[in-house]
Amino acid sequence: MARLDGRGVTGFDDLLVAALVAFAASVLGGIAGYGVGMVLPVFLAPVVGIAGVVPATTVATLFTNFGRMWAFRQSLSWPAIRRMSALGLPLSFAGAWVLTVLEPHQLALFLGLFLIASVPVRRALERRRLALG
Repeated sequence: MARLDGRGVTGFDDLLVAALVAFAASVLGGIAGYGVGMVLPVFLAPVVGIAGVVPATTVATLFTNFGRMWAFRQSLSWPAIRRMSALGLPLSFAGAWVLTVLEPHQLALFLGLFLIASVPVRRALERRRLALG
């Protein structure tokens, strides 16, 4: 079942596991407000291959965010959404493109380093009492 060569899902069982983990991570992210991008890659890499992690995480994150938008649709601030989207969307597409041109071993290294670095960065921000509003 473990696929680190980037070739993807090997059978229906793998696809079912991937779908269940993606759904569970999406629910966790929707409840906690955080976690899809951190939890999902760790569990999906052996199932869908390292090259399939980014698209699977993207789909789960989209479901989570659209669910939040629907739940809080009365409170959306469209001017703020437009301002954030002006820079966020082009940079998101640029980041997605970079991830598509990386080889599977480069992608694995990048994702691993990101996950490892996120822990000390988060703790350093907490020590300095810095938080995003």
